[in-house]
Amino acid sequence: MDPFKRIEELELQLDAAHEEIAKLGVDCVSGLLTRGGFEKHLEGRFRSNRRNESPMGIIMCDIDLFKEVNDTHGHRVGDDVITRVATTIQACTRTTDIVARYGGEEFVCILVNADHAGLALLSERIRRMIENISVPGLPKVTVSVGFALQNETDASGWDIVERADKALYGAKANGRNRVEHSTLGDSEVKMICEIERVRPKE
Repeated sequence: MDPFKRIEELELQLDAAHEEIAKLGVDCVSGLLTRGGFEKHLEGRFRSNRRNESPMGIIMCDIDLFKEVNDTHGHRVGDDVITRVATTIQACTRTTDIVARYGGEEFVCILVNADHAGLALLSERIRRMIENISVPGLPKVTVSVGFALQNETDASGWDIVERADKALYGAKANGRNRVEHSTLGDSEVKMICEIERVRPKE
């Protein structure tokens, strides 16, 4: 068979496979749910948690200066960073949590039975673990993180997402590679983490 024709056939098969993966709501680079997959779970989790009086938490992460990675090192390296960050976030969360690629370099987690201390600890752990990722040719990979907890005034899961997103952009504006909450500052988040770290286990 003509090798060029064989390459063309393989490319068509690969495109078809990507389409099938997309239908399942899975992102082919990160291996996580797509934004569409995330949206399918959000309101169901919100209603379930409200019925059970078990607050839902949202954590949003955005890779810092990711455009520079793509522009300087190319999209193959960019995809490698996406994959490594996704794997790290998934390793930090529980199997009952939902992790998705929300946008190009942005990720979102839905966490059940959450509280401020637990969200602060997990957010800081994600930030720290990603900071330790080693990608050949890159000096450092970091993320900015924002989190929010469900409250009694929330009408939908999107209210929590909006607060987490606002906190994320606060982290970006305040220097990147940090964790913020809609009502807690970076120093308060770190204080929570330190208190939880030294608290005796029951």
